Amino acid sequence: SWDRATETPQMEEAFSTMVKKLDSHGLSDEEKKSRFDIKYKNPSGKHVIIELKKSDVSTNRFDLGKQVDKYKRAFEKILRSMNREDEPVEVICLVGKSLTDWNTTKAKEESIRAMEESNVRVILYRELIQDAYKSYSLFLEKNAEASRLTRLLERIELEEYT
Repeated sequence: SWDRATETPQMEEAFSTMVKKLDSHGLSDEEKKSRFDIKYKNPSGKHVIIELKKSDVSTNRFDLGKQVDKYKRAFEKILRSMNREDEPVEVICLVGKSLTDWNTTKAKEESIRAMEESNVRVILYRELIQDAYKSYSLFLEKNAEASRLTRLLERIELEEYT
């Protein structure tokens, strides 16, 4: 499930600035040039790096894994330099299409398992939108129930004072 982001834009900017100054942290040129699309720390204290793929891009687990591994390694080096290496880092890849190596159910399951071992998840845009819609619908449902309860309590209160 998605937790609300707790880091501020200033925190992300500070991280981007730190990435630019990484000579002293031992990052390779490739790691320094890697871009972090979105990153934040969620309420459970886990750092999350989100890789956004264009919706029409086709990729496979191996190419995606190589790409996000650069981000994760760079981030872990930064955490080590801050004596925070014990903090977990997760990578979420948002993609428009199923990975090209997910051609069978078994292949997809194996791919997902292998990525989970590296704390990497792949989420399709349509799944994210469906989950957001379900959550929002549930919120509206609960909000409607709360509104009915509030109106009922207000009526009871009015009857007591009249």
